[in-house]
Amino acid sequence: MRNITKSFKRSARNFGISLTLILPTQGFSAPGELATQPLFLGGGDVPGNMVLVPSVEYPTINSVANLSESYSSNNTFEGYFDPAKCYVYNYDAIEAERHFSPTSTTNNRRCTGPGQWSGNYLN
Repeated sequence: MRNITKSFKRSARNFGISLTLILPTQGFSAPGELATQPLFLGGGDVPGNMVLVPSVEYPTINSVANLSESYSSNNTFEGYFDPAKCYVYNYDAIEAERHFSPTSTTNNRRCTGPGQWSGNYLN
């Protein structure tokens, strides 16, 4: 029993020495501080309009492109949909096939047809 204990201690010591030699001791650095302000290139007074959510562990702040609190067809709202088109919603039993598709154009960003949505409003 004594020989087994001695052998085990020697093996453990040799294993520890091996790990010390194998693992690098340099090149590790502590994580840097995270930026608390958005990173911008250039200047200008254009508000941010993209949300990047790199983590679900911390709360994020969303910034939207259209900052108006109420909708008015007198204002043009830019975004994914064309503000000068009218769209209808195509419902499908398969959820992945549901979408808005353009049906007509409009000069005043208003749609009067049944079931039509203004692209300006959708933005």
